[in-house]
Amino acid sequence: METNFKRYWDDIRKTLIIYSIIPVLSLFLIGYPLQYYFFMSSIRTNNQQCNAKLAQSVEVSLEQQLCMVETIADTRDIQKFLSAPDEWSGNMSSLYETIYGQINACDLRSDCFVLDGEGNILLSTTNVTPGYLKASFFPYTSLALYMTWQPEESTVKWSGSTQAKEYTMYLGRAVEQEGQIIGFVVAVLPGDTLSRLVAQQENSAVRSVIVNPFGYPFAGNVEDWLLEYGKLHSDLRSGSGKVNLEGRIQYVDSCEILNNRVAVYTMTDIAYLDEIFVRIGILLLVVSALLTFLMLVASRRIARKKSNVLDNMLSAIKNVRKGNLSGRLVVDTGDEFQIFAEEYNRMLTELEKLMELNKEIGRRTAISEIKQLESQFNPHFLFNTLSSIRYMIDIDTGEAQKMIASLCKLLRYSIKTVDSQTTLEEDWQYTQQYLSILKCRFGDRLSCRTQIAPETMDCLVPKLLFQPIIENAVTYGFGDKEVLHLEIQASLCQDILMMTITNDGEAIAPDRLREIQARLHGKDTSGRSIGLYNIHRRIQLLYGEAYGVALESSTENGTIVRIRFPAQRGNKDDSSSNCGR
Repeated sequence: METNFKRYWDDIRKTLIIYSIIPVLSLFLIGYPLQYYFFMSSIRTNNQQCNAKLAQSVEVSLEQQLCMVETIADTRDIQKFLSAPDEWSGNMSSLYETIYGQINACDLRSDCFVLDGEGNILLSTTNVTPGYLKASFFPYTSLALYMTWQPEESTVKWSGSTQAKEYTMYLGRAVEQEGQIIGFVVAVLPGDTLSRLVAQQENSAVRSVIVNPFGYPFAGNVEDWLLEYGKLHSDLRSGSGKVNLEGRIQYVDSCEILNNRVAVYTMTDIAYLDEIFVRIGILLLVVSALLTFLMLVASRRIARKKSNVLDNMLSAIKNVRKGNLSGRLVVDTGDEFQIFAEEYNRMLTELEKLMELNKEIGRRTAISEIKQLESQFNPHFLFNTLSSIRYMIDIDTGEAQKMIASLCKLLRYSIKTVDSQTTLEEDWQYTQQYLSILKCRFGDRLSCRTQIAPETMDCLVPKLLFQPIIENAVTYGFGDKEVLHLEIQASLCQDILMMTITNDGEAIAPDRLREIQARLHGKDTSGRSIGLYNIHRRIQLLYGEAYGVALESSTENGTIVRIRFPAQRGNKDDSSSNCGR
């Protein structure tokens, strides 16, 4: 007979409906952020409008000044006057009339200077000569240099004192005649002139500033704390939107004009807004917490026990996600949670048994395959080494004895322990025994250069890692070559042990190379290159399918064998300890 259980969500639903949790959460989670968004949107819109309006006004005024300079520079009478000022026979009043006519056509009042090619002032609308335009200084200024380099373009430069916070804008254009610079026209615009233009933007909540490309304020109503070493603070110049400057949050908009030669920034202090909303948020949070507390007190008899059950279930599921299957649920509620707990516990028990069985099967399979690969490798290595000794006995008995001694050391090394891993330092020492055997046989026909990084020496590697690859290089690399060069390298790259064995011998035929590479990507051990495949397979069994041996061969670069697997340090482990990774 099926047992009917109480529904947990029925109890919780009644409590939430009675105490109106949905309206409270809606007020706090939706109404509060929405209200904040509307306030910020209003500030953002106002700041952007002020920035756009000021930038447009400044751009129009400065373009008028540039147009004035260009018009004066292109006036034929001015060009005639500058080409031969000492021989000028025209009316000077007409020249000044032209200059003043252009100045009066601009919204902003500026001073205009006409200079000859040497920097001497010939015409001026003021009796005061800025130090920047003095003949002894002007030719070396960036303004004069740029006008000389780019005579066809108008130039905007700045000069002034950072300490006194006084800046002057210089707008200039070179006057050319038949490809030669005969003079300059310069308009001088003091900073207070543009400041009056900024002041016309009537918005007390917004600060505005006009800066040069280096960030120095030319005009505006910014305070000292917004400056950094005389420049507009770098956070303000690099930011857009909300910028936290020394604990005071500013909303920043910027606009670059005149081909990025002038920038206009507008800033609104919104620290007060954040403070107000923080206080409102705290108040709402306190009210919400109070209502929630009252709801919890009223409903704890119904929900507390069931909530504990849910917490225990959630904790158990998180443990399973982390791989911990030892936890069990203890639930005695007489409802559907008890059924869930019983089935959950039964599932974990069966899963543990199945995982242990699979782990044991995998471990035994890997160990068996490693031992099989090692049993294939040792006779193959012994056969080739004995063949080398046989040839040497007829040539040099003493050398043959040395080869036999080296072989004994190698055999003792290969069978002295059941470990499938050893340190690179130890394996390299015994590899050198094999190299000495080859050196006895081939003499100067065989050379070997090594570059093994010291930090790799204590890394664990499969035993007798280098020997089969060196053997293949000698066996198949000589061909018709008189001398064979080997290069052995080992290094670490981001916790990966990288080893390379290179020989400059005969290249492997393309068909044979593809056959070997295909075998390295599979598990077929038939055919030749069994030693190379055995190393590749042992590495994959110990470290995973992502690692192993890669083979390259070409007439230009010789044959390259690359080996890579994770760098591990520590005591030598039996092969079984790393199986199943």
